[in-house]
Amino acid sequence: VPHAANVLLINAEGSGVGKIKEPPVTGTVTVKWDEVTKESFLQLLEVAEDELQWSHVIVCFNKKRRDMVALVRTFMFLGFSMLAPGHKLAPAKANEDTLCMLYIIEDE
Repeated sequence: VPHAANVLLINAEGSGVGKIKEPPVTGTVTVKWDEVTKESFLQLLEVAEDELQWSHVIVCFNKKRRDMVALVRTFMFLGFSMLAPGHKLAPAKANEDTLCMLYIIEDE
């Protein structure tokens, strides 16, 4: 639902009577960056967690990249884990040349 973030619902039940609540966004968002900095990626994770309230983030890249080992190491340091090929969360476009990593956003 690409425009769901722009829609507001009124919750008229329970203890939240009259409070404005954004609807949960379901589905996927695909973003492709040609070049990304560590700072901009960390900002993306913060937005995903705080503003969008996503449950997880998946990053994918080509296994044949020359900086593959460094990328895996960096994402693991940030809390990502390898996503098994064929996993239900893996993007449909992922193939044998694609490595996907999963970051689970924990509820507080």
